[in-house]
Parts: sequence; structure tokens; C-alpha cells
Amino acid sequence: MSIIFNQDYVCITEAGSFTTNSTYGKNLDHILDSLPDNVSKSGGFFTATAGQDSNAAYALGLCSGDLNPHDCYGLVKSAVRDLRDKCPDQKEAISWSGDPACIIRYANRPFFGILELEPTTAGTITHDIGSNLSQFDMIWESLTDRLVRNASNGSSSRKYATGEA
Repeated sequence: MSIIFNQDYVCITEAGSFTTNSTYGKNLDHILDSLPDNVSKSGGFFTATAGQDSNAAYALGLCSGDLNPHDCYGLVKSAVRDLRDKCPDQKEAISWSGDPACIIRYANRPFFGILELEPTTAGTITHDIGSNLSQFDMIWESLTDRLVRNASNGSSSRKYATGEA
């Protein structure tokens, strides 16, 4: 069974837009340009802030835990380029692209360490589970419990695990 997402990014239009040569735009360019190098050299996770007050730009990059630094660099660089193309001049956007995936997020407000349940996106399961939803739920719960255990008990500082059911 696989889950397929229809798009791998969200442009947060409610956050507003900016002009390319604005102070915010320059701050965002600065951190997005440096993100691939910083994420790949920091074990696959990095946050950055540039600027102050209403001109501050915040960005986060996260690579899948099984990526080596070289592949992480390439995925982050590609994701940043794609996000700039898909969400030009947007003050806030999120991308989760690549295979394996990496996450890029930027905003004009602090979001590090803050639980946010929006935006949400819908996926499509390509296998019919409607006839046996209780079995799917049981398998899904078992898989996620096993992944949480493996990631939290593992010796890696990344606390990363993968699995199939």
C-alpha cells in the first residue's frame, strides 16, 4: 500500500507577499541560499534566522535520517529552488519533496518549536482499504508503535527509523 500526495508544497498566501528587493526578500534569499550547505553539514537538520522585527526571515531544513550529507545537500538545494519557483514572493511556504523526502519551510514569523496543525494536505491511498478498515488501523498502529520504539531506542543521534507493514 502506498500513499500518494497530489502536491509536495504549500504556499501560505495568508501570510502575504514581498517584493524581491525588499529587506525581507534579501534576508530570505540569504538564509535559503545557505540552507543546503548548513543542513547537510549539521546532520540533516538546521534552522536559521536573518534580520529583525518585521524584516526577519526564518527557515528550517530537514533531511530524511538515512541520507548521507551529499544527497541531503542535493535534495535541499533542489527543494529550495522548486519552492522559490512554485511560491514566488510568498512570505511563507513549506515543501516536502524528493525521494527520500526533505522538508523546507520558511516564514516571516518564528515557528521553531511551535506545534502547528495547519496547513493540512490530503493524500490518496492507492489500495482499497474500505472493506477492512479495522485491520488497516491495527496494522498502522502496530507499525507506528514499532517505529517510535526503534527511533527512540536507537543509538543514532538522529532518532530515525523506517519500516513497512
